[in-house]
Amino acid sequence: MQIQPCNCPVERMRSGKSFMNICAATQPSIEPALQIGYQVPKIRMPARTELCIQNFHGQILFTLRYIKNIRFADPTNKRILNMGKRLTIFLIAITLLIINNSLAGAKSQKVMIDKTVVKELDIKKYLGTWYEIARFDHGFERGLVGVTANYSFREDGKIKVMNSGYKNNLEGKFSEAVGKAKIPDPINEPAKLKVSFFLFFYGDYYVMELDKDYQWALIGSSSDNYLWILSRKPQMDEDLYNELLDKLQKRGYDVSKLIKVEQKKP
Repeated sequence: MQIQPCNCPVERMRSGKSFMNICAATQPSIEPALQIGYQVPKIRMPARTELCIQNFHGQILFTLRYIKNIRFADPTNKRILNMGKRLTIFLIAITLLIINNSLAGAKSQKVMIDKTVVKELDIKKYLGTWYEIARFDHGFERGLVGVTANYSFREDGKIKVMNSGYKNNLEGKFSEAVGKAKIPDPINEPAKLKVSFFLFFYGDYYVMELDKDYQWALIGSSSDNYLWILSRKPQMDEDLYNELLDKLQKRGYDVSKLIKVEQKKP
């Protein structure tokens, strides 16, 4: 079979004379996906994710056909063959990663969580020290007790955040992290803050519920995986705590995942 040049994207992107590209349409029909045992998993997932998977699947099949065509045109060009195979493996890995993230996200979003925030927040009244009464478990606070958060103004107008606690027990190693916070839209959404402890990487800080005297607060995020109950005092009355749990349950949170944080008694 005579190899004819084509105007496909691969041909247009070739970088050298030895980079021989031929259109798959000019070659005999092949089933490259079956040759390596690759299949798109038959699982239910959001339509947008299915589209992403289909797009990646198409790229994988195109790459495999491209490898086959190169081998047909120039069996000795091992460098290009190896490059194509590595690209194929990369595309498969990305596909599997998208599937995994999609399933995890779909699972976590089964129950709709109400993440609305309070309409008004006087940041000056909110500053000061807050004691962590309970939280969802997460890596950056794992094992910490006696946790407090202190907020104060910086000279540049941002908010200084100083989180501290003790490792494993109240006599354990003291740990402290200093960060910064800002309110992107103080007029329309004053209770939606952004907090950063490293360079310009910010996380959400949503004041969802707040005592009228600023004595307790329920803090969430755009993610369902973060939740805190804060208080101005290291100990919270049990009736109040149960009342706050009820508020969180009505929002859709699984309060059984909350970890009560040990605090020093006054």
